[in-house]
Amino acid sequence: MRELRNLMELTAVLANGPLVADGFFRAMLSLPPAPDTAQPEEPGNPLPLSAAVEHCERRAILAALAATADNKAAAARRLGISERTLWYKLAKLGL
Repeated sequence: MRELRNLMELTAVLANGPLVADGFFRAMLSLPPAPDTAQPEEPGNPLPLSAAVEHCERRAILAALAATADNKAAAARRLGISERTLWYKLAKLGL
């Protein structure tokens, strides 16, 4: 969670306005493009910050679950959040 907070603070400093290009997060986290994205990930296609944060959370949660073989308790520890928070975010993001 601390890494996500740091990323959001860096985004707020570097953003040119209220919209952030999705490619910004992909570049900052060195992540490959997601196959399940609803919007094309092009530099000229900015996302509202709330959608960008949701996208970033989704990717971080999926990566943690993959790294822990879907062990929710271990994934929550890896993300620095409580297991209850992870379950809440899983339901919210439809995972």
